[in-house]
Amino acid sequence: MSEGDTHLTHRRAESSHSDTDEEFTSTKKKIRRHRAKLTCLACQRRKTKCDKIQPCSPCATRGESETCLFEPGVLPLDPSPGSQVAQLGRATHSHLAPTSSSASRSGSPSSKGPVPLVHSDNRNVRAALQEKIFGDVERIAESSGLDEDAHHDSAQLHQAAKSTKGNDEIWPNIVSTSNVRRTPKWERDMKHLCDTLPTKEQIECLVDIYFTEVQILRLIVHEGVFRTELAQFEALRSLGMQMSTDPAWIAQLASVLWVTMYLLLDERPVSEPRSSLGLVPPLLEQMASDAFEAVETALTCAQWLIHPQFRVLQTLLIVATLEINCQGPYYSTVRNGSHGDWTRSMHFDIAVGIAKQLQLHVVTSLQAVFRLQDPALPTSRPMYSLQMASRAFHTVLFLDTSAVCMGAGPNDSSPTALFCFPEGSFSTPEPENYPEETLLSDNPVRSRDAWEKTQFIWEYHMNQVARFWRIVVLLVQRTEDLSYETILAQSQALRESYHHFLTMRTTCDPSPIESDAFYLLNSAYLHRFLRLHRPFLLRSYRDARYLESQITVVSAARQIIQSHRHQICAKVSRLLVRNAAYPYIHHLSSLLVLFLHALLDEQSRSDVRKNMVKSQEAFEKVGYEGKKFHRVLAGKGYRLVTEMIKVIEDPPSDIENIEDIVRDLQRRAVQNRPVLQNQDQTYGSASASTSGDVTLNMFSGSENDTVSDSLLGDGGSYMDVLGPGNMPIEAWDIDWDMFIRDL
Repeated sequence: MSEGDTHLTHRRAESSHSDTDEEFTSTKKKIRRHRAKLTCLACQRRKTKCDKIQPCSPCATRGESETCLFEPGVLPLDPSPGSQVAQLGRATHSHLAPTSSSASRSGSPSSKGPVPLVHSDNRNVRAALQEKIFGDVERIAESSGLDEDAHHDSAQLHQAAKSTKGNDEIWPNIVSTSNVRRTPKWERDMKHLCDTLPTKEQIECLVDIYFTEVQILRLIVHEGVFRTELAQFEALRSLGMQMSTDPAWIAQLASVLWVTMYLLLDERPVSEPRSSLGLVPPLLEQMASDAFEAVETALTCAQWLIHPQFRVLQTLLIVATLEINCQGPYYSTVRNGSHGDWTRSMHFDIAVGIAKQLQLHVVTSLQAVFRLQDPALPTSRPMYSLQMASRAFHTVLFLDTSAVCMGAGPNDSSPTALFCFPEGSFSTPEPENYPEETLLSDNPVRSRDAWEKTQFIWEYHMNQVARFWRIVVLLVQRTEDLSYETILAQSQALRESYHHFLTMRTTCDPSPIESDAFYLLNSAYLHRFLRLHRPFLLRSYRDARYLESQITVVSAARQIIQSHRHQICAKVSRLLVRNAAYPYIHHLSSLLVLFLHALLDEQSRSDVRKNMVKSQEAFEKVGYEGKKFHRVLAGKGYRLVTEMIKVIEDPPSDIENIEDIVRDLQRRAVQNRPVLQNQDQTYGSASASTSGDVTLNMFSGSENDTVSDSLLGDGGSYMDVLGPGNMPIEAWDIDWDMFIRDL
């Protein structure tokens, strides 16, 4: 073959090889298919990261869930608890952590290296920050939780808590991790909910009042944790991302605001800081109505009846504690919320149901808490989680005790059946006396003794009072089977707890608000002694073996009356005392004891009469100067003590039939309208009328008080409501049948 033929053949081979490559390339291009983009159309348009669920996190945080659409044929991913949505809080926390200046004043968890917030209106800067957040979301590995079915002993649980040490930076965290699909209605409700919340400055003012003046006897919410969460919420709100907040936490915030505003409605005059923020009537009244509506809306968004959460339970306890204690306007008129008669039952019943669903009544170890996997009870803070769970349950137990013990009548043969948590049905130990800051400590610390003052000491003794209250009610339910040795044994146990309480008072220098808390708890302790020994009061005047009961009951009654009169004369107007009803109830019950003591012990009549005259003057003073909430109670006390003085001055010839005497006193106190003793006496701006007999019109409202027309009618007064003859027996705060049965 010549050289030319060789060259031609080589060129033909190259040409053939080139044609083959082109044909292969053409074939390869033909089999390539269009790959649909898995991101939603909105994220494609914005060029932002998409977590590929519907609605995706970027659209949800922008409030554009309805426009979150995907290309035809593209199916969104199925959301799960371990998805990027569930990890959104971890990403946002690292960028939205509050600065050290916003740390709690009572042991708030600290943040490591928080990124300063961007307070700029530049949309590019805000979008860049959000882009970085969602980028971090995709890079976060799914953290494995504890196996719900696995068994762990105490050492393993502590080790598990240590293993989650790296997650400390993501708690507290208020970003929702729910995998429930957000409907358009949910979006509208959440948007309306966030828009109706007060301003940052107003919220901070109300939260300060709540933790310093309202949440004293019951520490339902940890102040340090709540303030850190509040700083996170304000950070999210400044970025327009408040829609990503857990609605259960918003319900908790709204309940704190509502309770505080509710108790401030009757405060006069309004302080300058509150006035400058616009927290004055009638604006405050409208804000209270909005806050109550916000509580219900947020609970609905959190699906409180379907998905029980610890934050939902805390919200219900904040509201139910106000209602069960008959505080504030709930006891006189109905304003800025649903009527207390049915909301008391509703909120309490649902709180009991959630406590049972979360199994808080059988929390005996860390394992029981960790299995809940609740965002408000972190595994990285075992002491905090265990104690807060115990506090919540024993608050429910306190409300259960109050509801039954205040309503158990003489015909209830078995009050145990009325309890939602009867004895033997719960095993959760009482919370211990830990200082608030130590609950968040990484190192083991010991609890304080029962006489060492902490923020929790008041709730600790409230739990003691409730425990003895339940014991006493069960004991005196069947007095015919009650032995005196049992009474003395329980009295000694009660005395030991009361001794710790008095020791705490003598070893500390209480603030004015702490003095109020001591006064209220001291009255509750003394009333437990009174009720425990009351079944043996009449026997003590015939048999010296029961003399200890007479001394105990009469002494407790005198102390209750004297301390309450001191509070009335001192004009204490702080929220804790101003909105408490049971000191009046204890006062009236103690007056009945002294009344019987004067009838059965002739030598004490003069002293008892002087005591009652002082109480009569104190009730009269409240009628002129007090809040309308107290004027109703003082009106009852004034009527009762007036009739008692008449009987003591002219005692019946036959004092053996005590029941007839008490029944007659009851009838006269309810039906008769007493006349003021000092017709020319005036208190403050109110004065007695000078025409004819001066009746108890002093109990009518002042010019600054608005009273429901349905309650008073045209030109009516509170005493017009009480009589003559139109006040039912059950409207009194004394159960006359129970009192007679105990005797």
